[in-house]
Amino acid sequence: MARKLTGLETINMEALLSKNPYSEIDMKNAADLIMKMLKWVPKERLTAVEAMSHPFLSGTSLTRSSS
Repeated sequence: MARKLTGLETINMEALLSKNPYSEIDMKNAADLIMKMLKWVPKERLTAVEAMSHPFLSGTSLTRSSS
């Protein structure tokens, strides 16, 4: 039986960071952007302009973590 999608699950930042070479702030910004773009109710989603002004896409380059 397929699992019914009822909402977005919390992103496990610890697991994400352990497998990714980018800094914690970059990953948090990416997760924040994704969660805001995937809102179920269209009026709650980011607009294209809002998405482009989000810190993750605002022109700041991603930084590699030192670990």
